[in-house]
Amino acid sequence: MHKALKLAPSLASKVPMIAAAVLEECDARDGLRDGLISDPRRCRFNPRILQCPGGDGPDCLTLGEVRALLKIYGGAVNSDQEQIYPGLSYGHEDGANGWPRWVTGSGTTPPVLFPISDEYLRSFIFGRPGTGRPDGRLPERHRSGFVPVQGERRQTPHVERLGRSCGHACSHGSILPRHGLYSR
Repeated sequence: MHKALKLAPSLASKVPMIAAAVLEECDARDGLRDGLISDPRRCRFNPRILQCPGGDGPDCLTLGEVRALLKIYGGAVNSDQEQIYPGLSYGHEDGANGWPRWVTGSGTTPPVLFPISDEYLRSFIFGRPGTGRPDGRLPERHRSGFVPVQGERRQTPHVERLGRSCGHACSHGSILPRHGLYSR
């Protein structure tokens, strides 16, 4: 996602237009046009409908911007194009806590999502703070869903410490982080 945004630097200025198009497409999916997207999983917004017929403009997207949106909404994939992490949900792209803060940045203010997620992967998942690939790709041994190669420790020291300190909640050796929509 971060790499895609670098190829579409003017996307930040078009977030209000993108948000309006997503809301127009997805708002009434729950049977009520109320300015809210109740279940983003029902949304079938296609960023290609916003592509400029030729060149660029303030009310349409370039091909690079469309591709960036497809990656943002599509999520992370491995080298076999299998999804390993979901993309962002449709809705609430604009506003004070929308994409200008978390995804695209605003003016000279960079987004806060990428430094947080990069350091999480480096420190918590891979156990190597301050390391990583500048191209944003996962190391080869982790491309198929973060499965360690034979002989490598299965958990980082951070996860091991958490496992020893969380009692019954972690008794089966798994930590299931949740965010976003409720689990089913």
